[in-house]
Amino acid sequence: ERWALERLENKLVIKNPDCTLREFVESFPGGFFSWEGEWATDRRASGKRASPQQCREKQRLLEKQILPELGNVPLTAITKAAVKTLRNKLFRTGYSSSTINHTLSCLRSVLEAAEDAGLIRGLPKIERVAERWTDRGILTPEEVKALFSSPWTDHRAYTANLLAAVSGLRQGEILALQRQNVRPGYLDILRSWNQRENTLNETTKNGRSRYIPIPSKVEKEIHCLLNTSPWRAPESFVFYTPAMATKPMEGKVAREGLYKALADTGITEEERRKRRIDFHSWRHWFNSILLNQKVPLQKVQAITGHLTKEMVQR
Repeated sequence: ERWALERLENKLVIKNPDCTLREFVESFPGGFFSWEGEWATDRRASGKRASPQQCREKQRLLEKQILPELGNVPLTAITKAAVKTLRNKLFRTGYSSSTINHTLSCLRSVLEAAEDAGLIRGLPKIERVAERWTDRGILTPEEVKALFSSPWTDHRAYTANLLAAVSGLRQGEILALQRQNVRPGYLDILRSWNQRENTLNETTKNGRSRYIPIPSKVEKEIHCLLNTSPWRAPESFVFYTPAMATKPMEGKVAREGLYKALADTGITEEERRKRRIDFHSWRHWFNSILLNQKVPLQKVQAITGHLTKEMVQR
């Protein structure tokens, strides 16, 4: 009996060799990646990055990408070959390297928990997909000057694009701005708006808050928006929607405003698509401006909120 217990403790015997991946993840109340579950709690306890948004995204990848392919496979049968088959199928389907690698990371987290539970003896080798960076195009300084000199139909779209150009803020961070985040000369960047779920995330994408200085011209445009907004509460959104106080304007307002302004300056939709210019291009534009002006990488990273210096350089 003692010999048998030692083999169990040393994970030399699998407790339930028929347990499938689906059965294992469904044994966690609220989902394997639940914010209140063991995975997220362990992340927070060990000081690693974790947020409710991150948990929801991982749970979505688990349910959409992993379980349809491997859900009914016994944990003991998830081999290196099975993982590679999943990876290659996602690759052939056309998913980005980022999505594929995030999916593989989710699978690894589940298998690590299964190993801890004594349901598998070790992890299969998980080979990531090589990153396929697709450079997003940016405008020239002359094009940017012409863009903001031409009239815009929606002042909210104009101000959102202008702010993105001089700050490198993500669209979700811009939409999440509230009256109480506007300070003299700078903005408090504390949260982001989840456009997929139409909810306000409690943190930014990387879980870190930061302060962004803004030029006086942009500050003036922001206060112009605040003066025209029908909502006056401190938590009301800067980029408001007249219909309700609890939601900001839709992201497509800023995007479509940009596309119209580009067309007005002579950049056709075909050219825009070919050059891969969209709202997120402002982040690349701002990042490039700072690097070209020899601003140190660490300072650029602090302003843009990139997690690594490698992302800043890219």
